[in-house]
Amino acid sequence: MGSPDIQTGTIRFGPFALDPTNRELRKRGYLVRLQPQQFAVLLLLTERAGQIVSREEIHQHIWGNDTFVDFERGI
Repeated sequence: MGSPDIQTGTIRFGPFALDPTNRELRKRGYLVRLQPQQFAVLLLLTERAGQIVSREEIHQHIWGNDTFVDFERGI
């Protein structure tokens, strides 16, 4: 589970630091490049650490109702 840094808003888990404000993921200080949708999924999962997040919830959060996603391959 991630632990948020109250002052910066950064979520830390293992060697990673997820910065929602700057939309950055760092591993041991080095920037890890993520596509916007990848970042959004990772942020959703870290915000809901310890909870089950369904494919449908991910779909709604990332794409809404306007986009078709093949759940078996897309998520």
